[in-house]
Amino acid sequence: MLEGSLEVYRESGQSQGWSVTPSGGVPAIPGKVKHALRNTSSTPTTVLLVTQAELYNIFRSIAKPFEAGQVPAPPSPEDMEQLFAVAAQYHYWMGSPKENATIGISMG
Repeated sequence: MLEGSLEVYRESGQSQGWSVTPSGGVPAIPGKVKHALRNTSSTPTTVLLVTQAELYNIFRSIAKPFEAGQVPAPPSPEDMEQLFAVAAQYHYWMGSPKENATIGISMG
């Protein structure tokens, strides 16, 4: 975490739950582990991400230019549709709205 903090949810076998990764921290999430990230603070988070090529390709497919000084808008329904289509293309698991709600994430 370069700036800000993120809450990280991990689900692996019998172990599951949220933890906070503060600025300067490093959340390590092994492959094939269901996980979620959320920023519940009022400030943006800056993250340096190291990942496998498949996830990198997903991010490249949905990336948008960053505009300095502007707070990013929440994703539109079209953005979410594109995210789910790209995730399916790469066979990347995405939680359903019900699964997300169960762990405290609202996608709407």
